[in-house]
Amino acid sequence: MKKKILTGALAVCMLATLVIGMSLAYFTDTDTKTNTFTSGKVSITLSETDHAGKSFVDGQKLLPGSNTENAIAKNAIVTVDQGSEDSYVWVEILIPTALYVGADETQEHHNALHYNQFKNYLQGYAEDSTLPAAVACAATYPSDHQWSLMKYIDEVTVGDTTYARLRTTHKDIVKAGEATSPAINQVYMDKTVYANEAGNYMIPTDWEAKNDFAEYTGSWEIIVNAYAIQAAGFADVDAAVAAYYAA
Repeated sequence: MKKKILTGALAVCMLATLVIGMSLAYFTDTDTKTNTFTSGKVSITLSETDHAGKSFVDGQKLLPGSNTENAIAKNAIVTVDQGSEDSYVWVEILIPTALYVGADETQEHHNALHYNQFKNYLQGYAEDSTLPAAVACAATYPSDHQWSLMKYIDEVTVGDTTYARLRTTHKDIVKAGEATSPAINQVYMDKTVYANEAGNYMIPTDWEAKNDFAEYTGSWEIIVNAYAIQAAGFADVDAAVAAYYAA
């Protein structure tokens, strides 16, 4: 009698085990997809040439002159390299603050060191200026107006020199393999500057009368920096520049 009871109990246990095993026998399957992405890049080249297209030569002598006399050709051109993303580009120039006077069209012609955005054109007119010289420039050099007129941003220090930082932005997207028109064209020393007996430059300190001068022994260097950011995701160049400096 005890044997039968034990056998019955064993049968019950085996049945319970079988039921549990059957409850785990789900039909299952898995599938995996791997997404492959390529990374983009932005790559630009800043080149400087004379008006004949030859490479700019450092160390050229600045002499007192004007936009048509003793000006040094300095065509700053930005190329978006092959394989790069289409980009918004802009150029900043740094001019020693001692040689830079004004941030509007009524003052900038008083600079001791001048830059021209357009060949034979004295930079300093406000965007969409109605002054005759500005209107003539727009008609003569329409391609250059892809660039905005230079705008004073702030002051920065590089080494021992404090510079005025100015910026011009290229209005259109520059595609891979394309080059811009020149952001600036030439530079020159103001005709009022002269050298004293020690051989140092004397620059005007009374820019209205131009009859009060001070010795200047600092840098005459203009620094040109080019920047680019992907065009995708931005409504225009202003939005792209704002995002660049907010990062």
